[in-house]
Amino acid sequence: MSEPNGAIFVYGVSRATSLPPLEGIDAAPVRALEHDGLVALVSPLARAELRAADLRAHWRVLERAFEHATVLPVRFGTVAESEDEVRARVLDANRERLTERLRAMDGLVQLTVKGRYDEDALLREILRATPSLAALRERAARSGALGDKIALGERIERAIEARRAGDTATVRAHLQDRAVAVREEPVGHPDAFNVAFLVARDGIDAFGEAMPGVRAELGERIAVRYLGPTPPFSFAEAEEIRAQERAWA
Repeated sequence: MSEPNGAIFVYGVSRATSLPPLEGIDAAPVRALEHDGLVALVSPLARAELRAADLRAHWRVLERAFEHATVLPVRFGTVAESEDEVRARVLDANRERLTERLRAMDGLVQLTVKGRYDEDALLREILRATPSLAALRERAARSGALGDKIALGERIERAIEARRAGDTATVRAHLQDRAVAVREEPVGHPDAFNVAFLVARDGIDAFGEAMPGVRAELGERIAVRYLGPTPPFSFAEAEEIRAQERAWA
């Protein structure tokens, strides 16, 4: 079936046919397109260009749907001309992997722990722990030489990377035994870490009980944020769930 007013936007894939009313891009109603045991969450799209607000709508649909069922995200911007195309290029083309991933994700959620450095406290700690670096900083301040400033910057950056690795290891040491899987996301200064944990729904409370120990060991130099539960999108391989043989927007 073709969409009379434009294209069809695809949000995600599930096995659940009964979901609450959902609004997608441009407040369009999201419907469940069933096909041979799989369900694509779709809505009509009446324009050719996507906007920043559309990405927020994409994730909002997936998060709401996840409250009621296991859902895998489809790459943002996946658009089809008809329902038959969704069935053929999204569901049929990815059937085996979608079925396996949905089964693997049943009963699991994502909990995310993020950290951000207090930059002044971090620098004081690095200088206190490395007297030679403190001496180089004093020399660079006195001389104003470009070479000293470059050397100082490079050494501080290496020291921050070492602190980041150690702090990430601390987070994992406290929490990874309470998770099914762990994934470290890349970060840049002043962020210290961004670690996603795949956790069973009935293990959320036990995971949360370990967070005070994480904060206590890291101290006030890192502001720690604990997010979730959310859909396990860091583990869902969304970039691979897409329509085949088509250049999507």
